[in-house]
Amino acid sequence: MKTSNKLLIVLVFFVIITLLLFNVLLNIQLKAGNLTSDLKQVSRLTVDLKQFRHVVYDGRMYLHQSRTSRSWIDRTIHLSVGERSKYELEMPSNVKPLLTYHYQGDTLFIRFDKALVRGDFVPEGNIQLHLFAPALSSVSSFGGMNINRVLQKDSLALHLMGSDKFMLLGLDIPVLQLKTDSNAQVMFIDNSHIDTLALTMGERTGITFVTPNNIKTVLPVQLDTSARIRMDGRAMDMKTYLLKSQ
Repeated sequence: MKTSNKLLIVLVFFVIITLLLFNVLLNIQLKAGNLTSDLKQVSRLTVDLKQFRHVVYDGRMYLHQSRTSRSWIDRTIHLSVGERSKYELEMPSNVKPLLTYHYQGDTLFIRFDKALVRGDFVPEGNIQLHLFAPALSSVSSFGGMNINRVLQKDSLALHLMGSDKFMLLGLDIPVLQLKTDSNAQVMFIDNSHIDTLALTMGERTGITFVTPNNIKTVLPVQLDTSARIRMDGRAMDMKTYLLKSQ
């Protein structure tokens, strides 16, 4: 047998023995309770809010900030309007020390005002940051937002900005005034009922309509030349849009 083959066999056995030994030592330390996790246990909190008509959300959770540079991750908020009769904010318990909210008149401002550290970086599981309101007049969001439900008789002005994805589903509203900025990408999921959708689209923004849905009239208020509108769905579900374009 060649020397190189012998060395390879010895190396393989060495790796196997090392892994087995590491596994044994790891189990010993776990049983002894010497290994602990820095991650916190997460539970859900519900905060009662005062009445408001407008929401401004900043989902940037900063990882690093200095006078010359900064970096962040975007935290998505879920919004439901008309689903509950109370104004409430649900959140994971580990988020509460990082989150701040205050009022100016009838406007609620929500943002993260503390840099994220390792001990705060906790898997969320099924616990989401979720805002509930009986009715709203306007919503502005910098960072991800999923609108899970809007059920109201008055119009809603929606301003979405930031290089993020925004999901809109379950909208039942007569007029939606939608403005997109700063590379925002918006997706309308099916099961929405809108009489008039007034669109203002900024530079490099995009909107995707996933059919079928019930948007009777799309009114282009102002569209940047770099903005993109897409249709996504089965051919049979596209008939309504094709008939509108004739």
